[in-house]
Amino acid sequence: MTPDQWSEYRKTIVDYRDQLVAHHDLNATPKYIPKYDHALVAADFMFTELRGRADQDWLGRIPVNLDEWARGVAGNMSAIVRKAFTASADLGSNVPSH
Repeated sequence: MTPDQWSEYRKTIVDYRDQLVAHHDLNATPKYIPKYDHALVAADFMFTELRGRADQDWLGRIPVNLDEWARGVAGNMSAIVRKAFTASADLGSNVPSH
C-alpha cells in the first residue's frame, strides 16, 4: 500500500470504530464494515519487530506471536468485563426507586 492508501484504509477503520464500536453513535450511517486484513498484517509485523528488538529477559513470558498474545488479552478482558457487569448490576439493585 502507498502511504495515501494506508491513510484512507485507516480512516475507514477509525470511522467505523468511532461510529459503532467505541462510541455507539445512534445516528451513524456507515458505508460498509471495514475489512481488517491489512491491519492484522501490519499489527503482526509490528508486534514481531518490536518484540524482536526488546530485551528478551525483560519480556519474560510475553508470547512470541501476536495471535497468542491476543488470546491472552481477550481472556483478561473477558474477566474484566464480567466483573464490570456484575458490579453494575449490584449498583443497579441498590438504587432506591422513586
